[in-house]
Amino acid sequence: MNNILEALNKQTTRNQEMIVFLLYLCCVLTIAGHHEAWRDEAQAWLLSRDLSFFQLINHISYEGTPALWHLILMLFSKTGFPYETIKYINITIIAFSAFVFLRFSPFTLLTKTLFIFSYYMAWEYSIIARSYSVSIAIIFSIAGFYHLRFTRPIVYALLVFVLFNTNAHSFSLAAAIGLLYLYESKDNESLGWGFLISVSIMACGAFLALYQLIPNIDNMHDWKLNIFAPPIALMNAFFPVTSYLEEQLAHKLYLTPLAFIAFLTFLYFILYLQANYRNLFFLYTFFVFGMISIFLFKNFGTYRHHGFILIILIFVLWVSKNYKKKKEEDHNTLDRYFSKGSIPFKKRTATLLLNIVLGFSLMGSAVMYYKEYTGSFSGSKKMAELVIDNGFEERVIVASSSQIMSSLLPYLPNTTFWYPDAQRFGTYIVWTHGYKSNRNLPFEEVERRAKSAGVLNKSTLVLLSRPMPDSYLAHYQLVNKSDEGVFGALDETYYLYKAKQVGAFAE
Repeated sequence: MNNILEALNKQTTRNQEMIVFLLYLCCVLTIAGHHEAWRDEAQAWLLSRDLSFFQLINHISYEGTPALWHLILMLFSKTGFPYETIKYINITIIAFSAFVFLRFSPFTLLTKTLFIFSYYMAWEYSIIARSYSVSIAIIFSIAGFYHLRFTRPIVYALLVFVLFNTNAHSFSLAAAIGLLYLYESKDNESLGWGFLISVSIMACGAFLALYQLIPNIDNMHDWKLNIFAPPIALMNAFFPVTSYLEEQLAHKLYLTPLAFIAFLTFLYFILYLQANYRNLFFLYTFFVFGMISIFLFKNFGTYRHHGFILIILIFVLWVSKNYKKKKEEDHNTLDRYFSKGSIPFKKRTATLLLNIVLGFSLMGSAVMYYKEYTGSFSGSKKMAELVIDNGFEERVIVASSSQIMSSLLPYLPNTTFWYPDAQRFGTYIVWTHGYKSNRNLPFEEVERRAKSAGVLNKSTLVLLSRPMPDSYLAHYQLVNKSDEGVFGALDETYYLYKAKQVGAFAE
């Protein structure tokens, strides 16, 4: 009888999880239909569409990420699929992640529901199509496979191999997982050739990723110190509603207490792991140290990068079910304080805090869903449609600056822009020091360079990201603009001009 009741309860839980998953999928698909892709999404599509495999591998060091995401996109962009396909590739991957999480993670149904509808799973990593969805799919696959890491080491190693090559921010996690696997293997006497092969596979993944991540000598992304990066990263990870709050408040003084609360939240989980799961404490702190180092010395990052601090916390809490808690005699005084009480009490405390964090994050996704539904993340799609509707695809278009203008080009597969900052026709951006020093040209210089290159004539169009200075309006006429309701990529507003008369470009 007990077995029957247990089976019924398990089936009920599975049904509830499937309902949550289907609801999640409906929400994501609905909002994705309202999302206008921006330049970060466009850059990956343009590279996969316009470069060969070997050209992509040669270029990828400028991107600061391995080429896996671009290679996935290449399967579709090279075979004629439209740009909108990128949304559904991303959704397919993140939906897989959500299903694995709901089906295999040990959390309560409430925690599972809060997590997949939180800001990062319901918007940042599902709606904006980037390589981070691939990272999450692999991370959750590793979590679900974790109990088999020693019995099926080669499959486990292949997952870690892929994780190394998803993006730079996943590298430190893959390294931590690999090092922990090595450490834990010393007590496993049953490992043989499979272990050696698995370690070799992981090492190959690390070296392959490093080969792609080593920057070119003229890469524009220099080392720099960002002293405010760590507290902001923690704040964005645990409370990703700060951008909305900033819009509502006239100052940023609220950020200080919020950052402090985020730090205390982070500290609690660090101490919880240290007191109970020493191996996972190492894994999480190693990963966070790697991430903070990137934020502190290389790239300040934004929500999509900072969110990995929360995602990996979920990962270590998930895989903690595969570990025995530290014995009482192994606890020091600080450990005993954080281990006080029964095991269920400790889990309830951690779960309660996690649910509070995810509840705040849920507010973030609700805000972004409302904005996506009522506004435009970028003005790029609307301007691209205006170019098509007016038959301008074959016209020479002088577009400045190239980074902002590249957002249109995936929608215009037969068009290239003439970029004044690069002084060439092109689509994607090459992140060189030369680009960095020329990316904010005044219109006077834009016009001078276009005249010098001989690309200005009576049929030439000029596309800018801000209105043309009044002093030039005697020679140019505004054809159309796309600047209303943009809430995400705030600089992706567009103004299209044409010459008023044939002699407008005369020296």
